Amino acid sequence: MLGHPARRDGRPHRVQRARVAAAVDVFRAVDADRLVMCGGARKNSIVEADVMVRLARELGVDTDALVAERRSTTTWENVREAETLVRDCAAVHLVSQPLHAARARRYWLRQFPNDADRVFVTLGDVDTRWWIAAPIAGYELAIMVRDRIRRPVQTR
Repeated sequence: MLGHPARRDGRPHRVQRARVAAAVDVFRAVDADRLVMCGGARKNSIVEADVMVRLARELGVDTDALVAERRSTTTWENVREAETLVRDCAAVHLVSQPLHAARARRYWLRQFPNDADRVFVTLGDVDTRWWIAAPIAGYELAIMVRDRIRRPVQTR
């Protein structure tokens, strides 16, 4: 599961709650053996992964199935750090808002091009109310433009 910062006081952000609930749903639906929560301390001293692991425990996920990746501070790093934790898995399900998860898959395939057949965007029940989805979509569009400028599409 891709990270998101907690509130300054350490309480989970509503985006974190939605992503964790979606990840737990996917974890159960695909009968996964582990649930990796990604995210270090980005905006404050609160480690995103630790907050999300706590939320997953509250939703009934066994502690033995939870893995916290605590170093990453960007989606690119979420992918890089998570890959080492799921290298032995037959399938990897990226869970977040749809556009964010799609970006994470693009990043994954840039870093690990041989994983196309095992890395999937799997959407749980993430919050899609327009006042939440619209700013996220705008942000993801800006990131997509930035990525295109930094790395132009190769043409033959």
